[in-house]
Amino acid sequence: MHYSIYVENIFKTKFSNLIAKNKGVEYGQYLDINKYTVSNPKRKNKLLKTLSDIIAIHSGTSDYDDNPTKYYRKNHNHIPPWILFKNVTFNNAIDLYSFLKRDEKLEIISEYFLINNKNITDDERLELFKNMLIITRKFRNKIAHNYKVIGVNLEKVSLNTSILKKIDIFGCISNIDIKKKRGRNDIYSMLISILFLLNSSLLYTLFLKDLAFFNENNLTNPSESLKQLVELYINKLNLPNNFFEIFKNIYNLELKKINEKANNK
Repeated sequence: MHYSIYVENIFKTKFSNLIAKNKGVEYGQYLDINKYTVSNPKRKNKLLKTLSDIIAIHSGTSDYDDNPTKYYRKNHNHIPPWILFKNVTFNNAIDLYSFLKRDEKLEIISEYFLINNKNITDDERLELFKNMLIITRKFRNKIAHNYKVIGVNLEKVSLNTSILKKIDIFGCISNIDIKKKRGRNDIYSMLISILFLLNSSLLYTLFLKDLAFFNENNLTNPSESLKQLVELYINKLNLPNNFFEIFKNIYNLELKKINEKANNK
């Protein structure tokens, strides 16, 4: 689950940097409702609620008053967005991101080298990125609160795997997966989303290593009963039958690239 925290921190860093650049570093500038895009009255209420939650963190009136925002409030004359957003929830950060202008969203996505792929359109890129963030957040919350995730399919959010396959340099999505609707809104969709959102060759290689060798210690010479248990687990999670093999092969390829790059320096 710690990789989902990396995803959150990477996103909030890029988001807050854009906020500072385009909207200002003073609280009254970057939390000004007029600097965000609202399409209808219902969305305006959502924006007001999101800004209200963030303002409460800025002022110290929220339930969770923590550093570094707390420290900056006491020791500096203003709290810039790159500090404040360290304490803003992932949910509120994603919500505020949704009120950015289209070109601002694309500017953030352009920094995600696995998603900023010309094989898909801007609209497809925007939709895929937003849904990856939401899927990562929702499954992480379920896991953190010990809610059921085995066999669970999220509602109102999913990955378009046909579009994802166009930029899937790892080969995570096959035609069989598309046919079976695997990787759309299940736990596999979260693993894929994290992989694409880590946005660092080193981080996603470490993530792949953890996935690929998850079963190395206890499945080197597994008994038949253990094999059956693992197969049941994979089926329950709606993972591909060759799940471990897929990620192990990807890991080995990525590790080779890193080693080659290091040797060429």
